[in-house]
Amino acid sequence: MHPHPETVSKLAASGGESDRAGAVAVFGCMEQMRRPPVLIAAAGAIVIALGAVLVFVLSPAGTFDPVPSSGSGVSASPSPPPQDLLSGPRSTIPVLLVHGYAGAPSQMQPLADRLRQDGRRVLLVQLPARGTLDVHVSALSVVFAARALHAPVIDVVGYSLGGVAARQSLLFRQPEIRVRHLVMLATPNHGVRLPDDSGRPNQPHCTPENACGQLAPGSPFLTDLDKSPLARGRDGWLTVASTTDKLVRPPEVVALKGAKNLVLQDVCPTATEDHGQMDDSPTVLGLAVLFLDGRLPVNPTCNEALGAASA
Repeated sequence: MHPHPETVSKLAASGGESDRAGAVAVFGCMEQMRRPPVLIAAAGAIVIALGAVLVFVLSPAGTFDPVPSSGSGVSASPSPPPQDLLSGPRSTIPVLLVHGYAGAPSQMQPLADRLRQDGRRVLLVQLPARGTLDVHVSALSVVFAARALHAPVIDVVGYSLGGVAARQSLLFRQPEIRVRHLVMLATPNHGVRLPDDSGRPNQPHCTPENACGQLAPGSPFLTDLDKSPLARGRDGWLTVASTTDKLVRPPEVVALKGAKNLVLQDVCPTATEDHGQMDDSPTVLGLAVLFLDGRLPVNPTCNEALGAASA
């Protein structure tokens, strides 16, 4: 599926300079993927002229594959004793944080601050047009950001649409960058409707060519994504849902077979987090930190999650 040809011009009319530059870079890359060789060469000359604007595109070719879930030394972490949860070694693998639909990198700032306390290198991804374009465009932005880290292995955390974009990014395979852990917070992996009490207005602009339409349950985009072995749940992946999320519900639309799937109320029975709190809730952040460090118990408790968030 390719983005609608009018999307760039719409962005230019409504977005800022950074959005315009990001969209030009991303759409230019996607167009090159489907042009014949002669046109690719011509487009390449234009890309070179853009210089610093396309620095991620022009960097050495990398690969963006998940770490194999079997036979690779990567396995589900055992449940450590409570006293070891805060004293174990911290991971030094860099982390990409991907915001949600119509959001901004600032949504992920609380988690970024917490991970940096442990000495982690963190990169906040800015999605073109705030993640409202074709999800393929957002996925390419995740790939470019991963390349900018210049690390052979990375972790990724996506909030809401950011988790879907991270899954889609795995389909742009270039095997030098491997995703070890993928954490998806309130991610509508099986689609999302806009219920009357969600607090979101009707979105008549939803089409099969933009994220709003692509996240509809049963959409061609989600159907194709679910068919790909690269985008299926596996060891090293975590989803976190909330029964009080009024937008992405029920929790089953977040869960992926093969991944570690948590419902917030199974960890903290009195939790009341709605969708907009799933990116900065202390309990959610603590679960993400423990998982990324390989210290998440099989059945984590509320105190363990809150302890990891405040450490």
